[in-house]
Amino acid sequence: MSSEMTTPETIELKIDSLAYGGEGVARVEGKVYFVEGALPGERVRAQIIEEKKSFARAETVEILEPSKHRVEAPCKYFGRCGGCQLQHLAYEEQLVWKHKSLEELLARIGNVKDIAVDPVIPSPKPFGYRNRVGLTLMHAAKGKIRQGFLARDSHELVDIDSCHIAMPTINQAINELARKNEMKNVFGDFFGRLKLELVTDGQNTFFLPWQSFDEKTGARTKPDEGKILREKIGGIEFEFSPHVFFQVNSYLLPQLIASIGTLLAESKDACLFDLYSGVGLVGVSLSDRVKKVVGLEENKLAHQFAIRNIKRNKIENVYVYTGRVESQFKKVFLKQKAEKNILLLDPPRGGIEASLVENFKEFQPEIDSIIYLSCEPSILARDLARLKQAGFVPERVMPFDLFPQTQIFETVVILKSKA
Repeated sequence: MSSEMTTPETIELKIDSLAYGGEGVARVEGKVYFVEGALPGERVRAQIIEEKKSFARAETVEILEPSKHRVEAPCKYFGRCGGCQLQHLAYEEQLVWKHKSLEELLARIGNVKDIAVDPVIPSPKPFGYRNRVGLTLMHAAKGKIRQGFLARDSHELVDIDSCHIAMPTINQAINELARKNEMKNVFGDFFGRLKLELVTDGQNTFFLPWQSFDEKTGARTKPDEGKILREKIGGIEFEFSPHVFFQVNSYLLPQLIASIGTLLAESKDACLFDLYSGVGLVGVSLSDRVKKVVGLEENKLAHQFAIRNIKRNKIENVYVYTGRVESQFKKVFLKQKAEKNILLLDPPRGGIEASLVENFKEFQPEIDSIIYLSCEPSILARDLARLKQAGFVPERVMPFDLFPQTQIFETVVILKSKA
């Protein structure tokens, strides 16, 4: 592929693919260029912002030949705000490239090459779906308060008064904040920057001053744990605190859980171990598919809400424990195991620890299968390689676009225990 240096600072490139982070990728004489703002099929003029021996990073200066899939980003902050990476790409094509990036990462990192990846399930709402966003507040001149999102790979604040991927109730709250000249009347005085989360269930919206810190003293606020949100998923109503994890896209969540349910066919006699169980969302939802569900969750507040959700929905075959999965799994498994055992893993973004994989290896003859949920495909690929060595082979890969307009997506993998 040829290239033409037009000035000492810019280079003309032909983009042939899209990286997981959303950058366009070009290859010239063995060197890889990651170009922000460029799409596959485009010819662009780009400015080099970082150059290494084998790769370089660049920003699009001019689009010489646009992609047929390029669209006008509806958000006026796109390109400055770090929240979205793909608003300039038609939604159907976002799904295509998320599928390709998942296939590539699973093959390269996890050596998962012999099974087909299902098509990415789209979100019913490509915009206006997020039930949680995180704002940053900071002091400005004359006692004013700035609010916004952080720029990509930067601590620079991008002032905003709306977010296109947030639910309408959150945008109403953002607009209300933008009109207030003295936000300290809302949140009290604060030092440095204030991390503010806005969380909604479509009816109630809460402002959570999650962390205010003085960079000199390190002083921090403490979150108020008294607020409650409610979501009805598949006929079951869940209560949860804004301070605990809950999936941000409630519109696609019912289909995600239903799809996991299809993986539990012929499991009426099984015990489902719901590891990293949170407020019980998946385990409680699928309790009618198995003999019993055993949850294990480290976060004590989430554990308390799991107990509430079990009681309020009158579920009689779900039992939840609190503690670190890595240290408590063996004890809980030995106490609750059945003739057939299935593990459901929904770990934090960093994945599962090697010590836990060793536990799975120890009990491999007694574990029928593992269902693994992840929103970080590179970590998922790493863990699939570890689990394969422990005797669990991936059989199906199901991606779901829980995060339209961004590089992120959710993946569900079913692994079977080798005989």
